[in-house]
Amino acid sequence: MHGLAQNGKRGGLRRVLFMVSKFSQMRNSLAVSDLKQDIQRVALNKNRERLRER
Repeated sequence: MHGLAQNGKRGGLRRVLFMVSKFSQMRNSLAVSDLKQDIQRVALNKNRERLRER
């Protein structure tokens, strides 16, 4: 009985770790896309300023 409980806990922990790694991967990809959007926004603003100067 005790051995089964330990095995169940270990399986649950593995599942939790898997979920956490999946979630962190998703969050990282979201952060990367946000970064790309910010970079594009900054580039657009710089281009607009250049056009204004002309």
